[in-house]
Amino acid sequence: MGKKQKAQDQVSVKKGIPVVKNLLVAAVLGVFIFTVFRENSGYNWVWQSLIGENLKFVARSSHLNESQKYQAKFGIDAAALDYVKQNTPENAVILMPPTAILMADSASFQFKKDLGGIKVRNWALDILYPRKLVYFDEKEKNKYAGSISHVVVMDGWGFEYLNYKPETRNNFDVLAIKN
Repeated sequence: MGKKQKAQDQVSVKKGIPVVKNLLVAAVLGVFIFTVFRENSGYNWVWQSLIGENLKFVARSSHLNESQKYQAKFGIDAAALDYVKQNTPENAVILMPPTAILMADSASFQFKKDLGGIKVRNWALDILYPRKLVYFDEKEKNKYAGSISHVVVMDGWGFEYLNYKPETRNNFDVLAIKN
């Protein structure tokens, strides 16, 4: 019984050593990563400005729904895309205005000119999913161009794609191509 107990004790000790090693390695790596992030100015910007400000925004906006959070953070771009989402079916294929119109400062709209915004396909798709987008500038290359069902009209652009005359001509709207 003594030899058997001694063998079991040795196995238990060997099983415990990798856990201790792993914890030590994790602690060392954690300290290293933390130090790199804090001492490197690029990482410092990410840590304090980007992550810090986003965490503050999350705390301030915990009472808002997803759409309201997008609008609080991205302004008119998110509001416009939310309007498109609310006024199209989920299977819609939507023709978007040319970049020149999306980037122009009109009396009604000043969309984001930097990162994100309505002009960026992936950003817009994140809000409008499962709808499909066809941006006018890329219409020839887009596989959904043949099945466009709606058009975003803006500053007079887009009405020419409708097969009917709408009752009102709003400065910004999303309309079905066929009435």
